[in-house]
Amino acid sequence: MDWDWLETFQVAAEEENFHRAAQRLNLTQPAVSQHVRRLEAHLGVELFDRRARRVALTPAGRRFLRHALRLRQELERATAELRRLRDGLVEALGLAVSPLVATTTLPRWMEAFAREHPRLEWSVEVADAPAVAARLLHGEADVGLVREALAHPELAVRRVLEDPVILVAPADAQDHDGAPAGLGELLESHPLLTHNHPEYWETLLRDLAARHGSIRTMRVSDVHVTLRFVEEGMGISFLPLSAARRELLRGTIREVPTADPLPVAATYVALRRPVAPLADAFARAVADHARRTGALPAGRPGPEAPWPPRGRDAGRRTGSGPLGP
Repeated sequence: MDWDWLETFQVAAEEENFHRAAQRLNLTQPAVSQHVRRLEAHLGVELFDRRARRVALTPAGRRFLRHALRLRQELERATAELRRLRDGLVEALGLAVSPLVATTTLPRWMEAFAREHPRLEWSVEVADAPAVAARLLHGEADVGLVREALAHPELAVRRVLEDPVILVAPADAQDHDGAPAGLGELLESHPLLTHNHPEYWETLLRDLAARHGSIRTMRVSDVHVTLRFVEEGMGISFLPLSAARRELLRGTIREVPTADPLPVAATYVALRRPVAPLADAFARAVADHARRTGALPAGRPGPEAPWPPRGRDAGRRTGSGPLGP
């Protein structure tokens, strides 16, 4: 089987049109048709239902497409590994991370680890927590970093950072007397922007309702959009300090002190079992950095602790007891 046939098949399946596939591949349309016919002859099945202006995958074509994608990915990974060996880059580490981790703590973790592994080749995939878990389980990433605990028997998970949650408000938010407004006044004058973090909002909303009564809310699923809305005076929110630090330093939002108990936002590292040495080294370096900077309090398992056995995840949701074994 010619690998070019697989690439042509994949692009034709995506385009559902041999002419557009030829344009993408910089081939002639007859060459695309020839690749597909030869692949069909090799497999002994028809992969496309040919129509006047478009083509569609047959049931056999849809099934084979999944295998073709995996084959091409494996070929690309193998080719990249051989190039690394040729160029002296003997180590590679694939990260799958949540957007909030990617834009806050990840750069300094990577920079610190790269000093110890100067010839390391990185890849970073930004995705939500379910997609991070899937990439780990499918062998498409070595380390996952997420803002919610992943629960799967084939994943070793540990909390590596605890980030205080703070109340943020527009920089010019004031009470009736012109003084900086407190939580009570802010809840009366601004909607509360919620559900921008996967862990703490349900408990926090119950606690706030018990203390302050009915609350006007606006559900905003992204932290960065939430920050922009707060800057524009569209609401207030409770956010991890690391996510809001830049805007606080710029003075475009302000932190509001509150006597209400606030949760902690956690970051978790997840590795596929059995744990690979390089992935383990990076995870422990992250935990060590967090411990040295005070972001991982005493009582949490440090970088020297063993990974929890199967069936023991990183602990319950935020607010649970100590983590790990």
